[in-house]
Amino acid sequence: MEIIRNYIEREGLSLKDKKRKNVYRRFYLYAYLRETCGMTLEQIGKEFDRDHSTIVHGLKKYEDWKEEKYFNEIIQECRDEFEMGVVNIQNIAMSYMYEILGSQNKLIKNNV
Repeated sequence: MEIIRNYIEREGLSLKDKKRKNVYRRFYLYAYLRETCGMTLEQIGKEFDRDHSTIVHGLKKYEDWKEEKYFNEIIQECRDEFEMGVVNIQNIAMSYMYEILGSQNKLIKNNV
């Protein structure tokens, strides 16, 4: 997960930038984190400083655009670093950690 965070920071993908290149890469990474890492909408949103409804929109647009040539040309660099369906052990461990911490956080809030 740290690798993805560094990429997001390096490329400025958590900024409110609406440049097509950045929007496309963000949407690809939303789908990558959802499909490959099994992250929830809220977890993905937290990584990009977005709310879950923005992630839903991005996932829908990704599905609409994923077969388009121009979209695939733009996200190729991102796809080279984060191939859909391929995740390293660190990302799996972080995904599980998010689930555990999220569950614990809910328990703490409910008990207070």
